[in-house]
Amino acid sequence: MDQCPAPTGGGTDHAGFPAADETWTAARGPHRITSDLTISEGLTLTIEACAVVQLAKDVQINVNGKLRTMGTAGHQVRFEALDPAQPWAQIQATRTLVRPPIELHHTVLTGGGKVSANDVEVAHQIYVRGDSGGPMLLVDHVEVLGSVTSGIGLFDEAIFAPGSTSLKVKGSAGAPVVMNGYALTNLPDGDYSGNTIDRILIDNTRLGRNDQTLEIVAHNRGTPYRLGIFGNTTVWYLGAPVGSAITTLRIEPGVRLLMAKDVSIYVASVSDAASAAIIAQGTEAAPIELGSDAATPMAGDWRGILFGAPPSADTILDHVVFRYCGSLATETSGFSCGTEPATSKGGIVGALMFASNRPITRQILVNSRIEDSASNGIDRGWTGDPVDYLPTNTFTRVAYCTQTSPRPNMGQCPDPAPCPR
Repeated sequence: MDQCPAPTGGGTDHAGFPAADETWTAARGPHRITSDLTISEGLTLTIEACAVVQLAKDVQINVNGKLRTMGTAGHQVRFEALDPAQPWAQIQATRTLVRPPIELHHTVLTGGGKVSANDVEVAHQIYVRGDSGGPMLLVDHVEVLGSVTSGIGLFDEAIFAPGSTSLKVKGSAGAPVVMNGYALTNLPDGDYSGNTIDRILIDNTRLGRNDQTLEIVAHNRGTPYRLGIFGNTTVWYLGAPVGSAITTLRIEPGVRLLMAKDVSIYVASVSDAASAAIIAQGTEAAPIELGSDAATPMAGDWRGILFGAPPSADTILDHVVFRYCGSLATETSGFSCGTEPATSKGGIVGALMFASNRPITRQILVNSRIEDSASNGIDRGWTGDPVDYLPTNTFTRVAYCTQTSPRPNMGQCPDPAPCPR
């Protein structure tokens, strides 16, 4: 419960470029920002508990230095529109030297959201762009309410700071959070429901660094993720393009990862060795769902998961449900003995696909289901002995083969190739 007294003074106006560090107190509030405010590099703006900050129409705070709010339980800092009918824009920071440049404690932000017809990527109430130099945003008991666009956007390699907790984003006209894949691990617990788009949107650009081993964790935050935004690419590459560093994507039980149209997940390789791993371990009570985000889902909405080399020893898909995938869209020639019912027998198509001239020696999908595939269930695209994927897994409404046949070490593929249905 908010225990702050209502401001009683005449308030203080702010705009432009503060020349030194400043501390805004509740006693001198409300603090009215009448035009864009920029915190320059090397400077810090501190806002104390119970202070109220009111922003004029389309005004934003540009953080090149440091913005820190010091609210406490029951004594929050508030950002709100100077005129409730005229939304303010956003708080934004881009690749600053100080990390994190935005640090919010027990803070409520309401009635903002930058509107941009030319660049929907910037349309958020809090907007940060980062790199591998450190986190860009710390949130500690923060509420982002009533954004006229999306709530929070984290782009390039911007991430939440470790220790971020208790984030509520509600009432946004867009999504609660739009972010890059690196931001998954530190996505805070909280409440991301009650928005026009009740999805946490993930930009499906490549996830992996040539010189750094990474573990990315997709936590179950109670709201589905959607992979694929802005239509920039349909392939989510996991793993660095060169070097020996490994990227691991760990998915918690109960996570729902829904795909935009024609999206696929490609587990990349370097020198025919996997440069990424997926550890997706659901449970019977809380399976992991990989599905379609279409309003009316259909088989083939998204492509599936493709391994470009033998999977790493720790890769496992356990209690995972594939739904509405198996798209026939592919630009890769086949590595298995093919799919007899298909018009193009040589394409790699299926919910789970392999493309390697080396043998795959173990079953990485167990206790799982493949439902409504427009092509195969599993395309066993390797050269070597078969590994049977039928035990423990179930296949429902699969258009072609439950599993294709790998190419033998010696001799030719049988004609016709086996195609269990």
